[in-house]
Amino acid sequence: MSTTIVDLDEAVLEAAAHLYVWALKDIPQDLRDALAAARDRETSVTGIRVLETIVRNVEIADEQKNLVCQDTGIAVYYCRVGEHFPLHPARIYEALYDGTERATVEHPLRSNTVHTLTRENTGQNVGHRVPIVHWEFVPDWDGLDVKCVPKGSGSENMSFLKMCVPADGVKGIKQFVLESIVDPNKEITSGFQPNVMPATFGESLSDKQLADLVAFLTEPSG
Repeated sequence: MSTTIVDLDEAVLEAAAHLYVWALKDIPQDLRDALAAARDRETSVTGIRVLETIVRNVEIADEQKNLVCQDTGIAVYYCRVGEHFPLHPARIYEALYDGTERATVEHPLRSNTVHTLTRENTGQNVGHRVPIVHWEFVPDWDGLDVKCVPKGSGSENMSFLKMCVPADGVKGIKQFVLESIVDPNKEITSGFQPNVMPATFGESLSDKQLADLVAFLTEPSG
Protein backbone atom coordinates (compact mmCIF):
# COMPACT_ATOMS: atom_id res chain seq x y z
CA MET A 1 0.00 0.00 0.00
CA SER A 2 1.47 3.32 -1.08
CA THR A 3 1.03 6.59 0.74
CA THR A 4 0.76 9.92 -1.06
CA ILE A 5 2.14 12.90 0.82
CA VAL A 6 0.38 16.12 -0.07
CA ASP A 7 2.00 19.50 0.43
CA LEU A 8 -1.05 21.30 1.81
CA ASP A 9 0.54 24.73 1.63
CA GLU A 10 1.25 24.29 -2.08
CA ALA A 11 -2.19 22.75 -2.68
CA VAL A 12 -3.97 25.75 -1.15
CA LEU A 13 -1.66 28.11 -3.05
CA GLU A 14 -2.44 26.39 -6.35
CA ALA A 15 -6.16 26.38 -5.57
CA ALA A 16 -6.11 30.11 -4.85
CA ALA A 17 -4.28 30.88 -8.10
CA HIS A 18 -6.70 28.70 -10.09
CA LEU A 19 -9.82 30.11 -8.44
CA TYR A 20 -8.78 33.73 -8.97
CA VAL A 21 -8.28 33.26 -12.72
CA TRP A 22 -11.27 30.96 -13.12
CA ALA A 23 -13.60 33.47 -11.46
CA LEU A 24 -12.43 36.12 -13.94
CA LYS A 25 -13.10 33.88 -16.95
CA ASP A 26 -16.17 31.78 -16.24
CA ILE A 27 -19.52 33.56 -15.87
CA PRO A 28 -22.08 31.31 -14.10
CA GLN A 29 -24.84 30.01 -16.36
CA ASP A 30 -27.65 31.62 -14.35
CA LEU A 31 -26.04 35.03 -14.90
CA ARG A 32 -25.58 34.33 -18.61
CA ASP A 33 -29.27 33.42 -18.85
CA ALA A 34 -30.28 36.56 -16.96
CA LEU A 35 -28.21 38.78 -19.29
CA ALA A 36 -29.71 37.15 -22.38
CA ALA A 37 -33.24 37.47 -20.98
CA ALA A 38 -32.66 41.14 -20.12
CA ARG A 39 -31.42 41.79 -23.66
CA ASP A 40 -34.44 40.08 -25.21
CA ARG A 41 -36.96 42.10 -23.22
CA GLU A 42 -35.15 45.44 -23.42
CA THR A 43 -36.96 48.06 -25.52
CA SER A 44 -34.57 51.01 -25.70
CA VAL A 45 -32.00 51.07 -28.50
CA THR A 46 -29.18 52.03 -26.16
CA GLY A 47 -30.11 49.38 -23.63
CA ILE A 48 -30.23 46.68 -26.30
CA ARG A 49 -26.80 47.68 -27.63
CA VAL A 50 -25.26 47.65 -24.16
CA LEU A 51 -26.67 44.24 -23.28
CA GLU A 52 -25.74 42.80 -26.67
CA THR A 53 -22.18 44.02 -26.11
CA ILE A 54 -22.03 42.39 -22.67
CA VAL A 55 -23.40 39.07 -23.96
CA ARG A 56 -21.01 39.08 -26.92
CA ASN A 57 -18.11 39.94 -24.63
CA VAL A 58 -18.82 36.83 -22.55
CA GLU A 59 -18.95 34.73 -25.73
CA ILE A 60 -15.61 36.10 -26.97
CA ALA A 61 -14.01 35.41 -23.60
CA ASP A 62 -15.18 31.80 -23.88
CA GLU A 63 -13.92 31.43 -27.45
CA GLN A 64 -10.50 32.90 -26.66
CA LYS A 65 -10.28 31.43 -23.15
CA ASN A 66 -9.61 34.93 -21.89
CA LEU A 67 -10.81 37.24 -19.13
CA VAL A 68 -14.33 38.63 -19.30
CA CYS A 69 -13.12 42.05 -18.10
CA GLN A 70 -9.73 43.74 -17.92
CA ASP A 71 -10.62 44.93 -14.41
CA THR A 72 -9.40 41.92 -12.46
CA GLY A 73 -10.57 43.40 -9.16
CA ILE A 74 -9.34 42.63 -5.68
CA ALA A 75 -9.19 38.95 -4.77
CA VAL A 76 -11.75 38.13 -2.07
CA TYR A 77 -11.76 34.61 -0.63
CA TYR A 78 -14.42 32.94 1.50
CA CYS A 79 -12.90 30.18 3.61
CA ARG A 80 -14.69 27.53 5.65
CA VAL A 81 -12.08 25.90 7.85
CA GLY A 82 -12.66 22.82 9.93
CA GLU A 83 -11.25 22.87 13.45
CA HIS A 84 -9.27 19.72 12.64
CA PHE A 85 -7.81 20.94 9.34
CA PRO A 86 -4.02 20.47 9.53
CA LEU A 87 -3.07 23.98 8.39
CA HIS A 88 -3.31 26.92 10.79
CA PRO A 89 -5.32 29.88 9.38
CA ALA A 90 -2.11 31.95 9.32
CA ARG A 91 -0.55 29.46 6.90
CA ILE A 92 -3.78 29.26 4.88
CA TYR A 93 -3.72 33.03 4.50
CA GLU A 94 -0.07 32.93 3.45
CA ALA A 95 -0.94 30.38 0.76
CA LEU A 96 -3.88 32.48 -0.47
CA TYR A 97 -1.61 35.53 -0.59
CA ASP A 98 1.08 33.70 -2.57
CA GLY A 99 -1.53 32.11 -4.85
CA THR A 100 -3.00 35.50 -5.69
CA GLU A 101 0.47 36.79 -6.49
CA ARG A 102 1.29 33.74 -8.63
CA ALA A 103 -1.92 34.06 -10.66
CA THR A 104 -1.25 37.74 -11.29
CA VAL A 105 2.29 37.10 -12.53
CA GLU A 106 1.75 33.88 -14.50
CA HIS A 107 -1.53 34.62 -16.30
CA PRO A 108 -0.77 37.62 -16.26
CA LEU A 109 -3.42 39.80 -14.61
CA ARG A 110 -3.57 43.56 -14.16
CA SER A 111 -2.32 44.61 -10.73
CA ASN A 112 -4.85 46.85 -8.99
CA THR A 113 -3.60 47.28 -5.43
CA VAL A 114 -2.16 50.58 -4.28
CA HIS A 115 -1.33 52.10 -0.91
CA THR A 116 -4.33 53.95 0.51
CA LEU A 117 -2.43 57.20 1.06
CA THR A 118 0.62 57.20 -1.22
CA ARG A 119 -1.19 55.47 -4.15
CA GLU A 120 1.97 53.48 -4.82
CA ASN A 121 1.50 49.96 -6.15
CA THR A 122 1.86 47.42 -3.31
CA GLY A 123 2.52 44.32 -5.36
CA GLN A 124 0.88 41.80 -7.66
CA ASN A 125 -2.69 42.27 -6.45
CA VAL A 126 -1.49 41.85 -2.87
CA GLY A 127 -0.80 44.28 -0.06
CA HIS A 128 -1.88 45.14 3.48
CA ARG A 129 -4.86 42.87 4.20
CA VAL A 130 -5.09 42.07 0.49
CA PRO A 131 -6.28 39.58 -0.56
CA ILE A 132 -9.37 39.93 1.60
CA VAL A 133 -10.41 36.74 3.39
CA HIS A 134 -13.70 36.05 5.15
CA TRP A 135 -13.45 33.19 7.61
CA GLU A 136 -15.95 30.66 8.89
CA PHE A 137 -14.71 28.08 11.38
CA VAL A 138 -16.56 24.77 11.48
CA PRO A 139 -16.43 22.52 14.55
CA ASP A 140 -15.92 18.74 14.25
CA TRP A 141 -14.70 18.96 10.64
CA ASP A 142 -11.27 18.46 9.09
CA GLY A 143 -11.90 20.07 5.70
CA LEU A 144 -11.23 23.36 3.93
CA ASP A 145 -13.59 25.00 1.45
CA VAL A 146 -12.40 28.05 -0.49
CA LYS A 147 -14.33 30.29 -2.86
CA CYS A 148 -12.98 33.33 -4.72
CA VAL A 149 -15.15 36.31 -5.66
CA PRO A 150 -13.00 39.09 -7.19
CA LYS A 151 -14.35 42.53 -6.29
CA GLY A 152 -14.12 45.16 -9.00
CA SER A 153 -14.46 48.84 -8.19
CA GLY A 154 -16.03 50.23 -11.34
CA SER A 155 -19.32 51.05 -9.65
CA GLU A 156 -17.57 52.84 -6.79
CA ASN A 157 -15.92 55.20 -9.29
CA MET A 158 -19.27 56.92 -9.83
CA SER A 159 -20.75 56.48 -6.36
CA PHE A 160 -22.14 58.96 -3.85
CA LEU A 161 -21.38 59.05 -0.15
CA LYS A 162 -23.27 60.61 2.73
CA MET A 163 -22.83 60.24 6.47
CA CYS A 164 -26.30 59.90 7.97
CA VAL A 165 -27.12 60.57 11.60
CA PRO A 166 -29.28 58.04 13.46
CA ALA A 167 -32.21 60.45 13.42
CA ASP A 168 -32.32 60.24 9.60
CA GLY A 169 -33.48 56.66 9.84
CA VAL A 170 -34.38 54.50 6.87
CA LYS A 171 -36.48 57.32 5.43
CA GLY A 172 -33.44 59.60 5.27
CA ILE A 173 -31.35 56.93 3.57
CA LYS A 174 -34.00 56.33 0.94
CA GLN A 175 -34.38 60.07 0.35
CA PHE A 176 -30.63 60.39 -0.24
CA VAL A 177 -30.68 57.49 -2.72
CA LEU A 178 -33.64 59.05 -4.56
CA GLU A 179 -31.94 62.46 -4.76
CA SER A 180 -28.73 60.86 -6.05
CA ILE A 181 -30.72 59.23 -8.87
CA VAL A 182 -32.85 62.18 -9.98
CA ASP A 183 -30.33 64.97 -9.36
CA PRO A 184 -26.79 63.49 -9.61
CA ASN A 185 -25.23 66.92 -10.17
CA LYS A 186 -26.55 68.35 -6.92
CA GLU A 187 -23.28 67.85 -5.06
CA ILE A 188 -20.10 67.47 -7.11
CA THR A 189 -16.82 67.01 -5.26
CA SER A 190 -14.12 69.50 -6.20
CA GLY A 191 -11.98 68.17 -9.02
CA PHE A 192 -14.70 65.92 -10.45
CA GLN A 193 -16.73 66.59 -13.58
CA PRO A 194 -20.54 66.94 -13.60
CA ASN A 195 -22.87 65.01 -15.91
CA VAL A 196 -21.09 61.69 -15.41
CA MET A 197 -24.42 60.15 -14.44
CA PRO A 198 -27.58 60.80 -16.52
CA ALA A 199 -29.76 63.53 -15.02
CA THR A 200 -32.94 62.43 -16.80
CA PHE A 201 -34.14 59.54 -14.64
CA GLY A 202 -36.54 61.85 -12.79
CA GLU A 203 -38.31 62.48 -16.08
CA SER A 204 -37.93 59.12 -17.82
CA LEU A 205 -39.02 56.98 -14.87
CA SER A 206 -42.43 57.05 -13.23
CA ASP A 207 -42.85 57.65 -9.51
CA LYS A 208 -43.55 53.95 -9.03
CA GLN A 209 -40.45 52.93 -10.99
CA LEU A 210 -38.32 55.29 -8.92
CA ALA A 211 -39.84 53.97 -5.70
CA ASP A 212 -39.21 50.37 -6.80
CA LEU A 213 -35.62 51.23 -7.72
CA VAL A 214 -34.95 52.91 -4.36
CA ALA A 215 -36.53 49.96 -2.54
CA PHE A 216 -34.28 47.55 -4.42
CA LEU A 217 -31.11 49.57 -3.79
CA THR A 218 -31.83 49.97 -0.07
CA GLU A 219 -32.91 46.40 0.61
CA PRO A 220 -30.80 44.89 3.40
CA SER A 221 -28.45 42.14 2.26
CA GLY A 222 -26.04 39.72 3.86
